[in-house]
Amino acid sequence: RQLAANTFRCERGRALCVGVAMVNHSCAPNARVWWEADGYMVLAAKRNIEKGEQITITYCCPLLGQPSRLFKLYMSKGFICRCSRCIDSTENQTLMSCIRCTKCKTGFIKPEISPPQE
Repeated sequence: RQLAANTFRCERGRALCVGVAMVNHSCAPNARVWWEADGYMVLAAKRNIEKGEQITITYCCPLLGQPSRLFKLYMSKGFICRCSRCIDSTENQTLMSCIRCTKCKTGFIKPEISPPQE
C-alpha cells in the first residue's frame, strides 16, 4: 500500500518520482503534475505561490464531491484530508457536494460529513 500511495500512474503502469512524491496534497492545489511525451514528469504552478507557501498537488479528481474525495483518499492513500476545501462544508464556496433545495429552489442542502476516525 505504501508504494501505491507514493507512485504516479503513467503509460506503462506506475512510476516512483522521488521529488514529486514528497509534494503534499490539497483538494484546492496550487500546482499540478503531468507527463511529457519524452517520459519526464513536470511539476508546475497553477497560480502564483507566495514565498513560504507549501506547494501542493491533488491526489484525486478535484471534480469529486467532498464525501467521495474523503473516502477515496482514505482508502487509497491512508489519510483523512483536512485541506481548506474539505473542512469547509461549502468547499471554498463551490457548493460541489450540495444539492439545490427542491422546495425553495434557491437554498442548498449540504452533506453532513463524518470522516473515518484515525
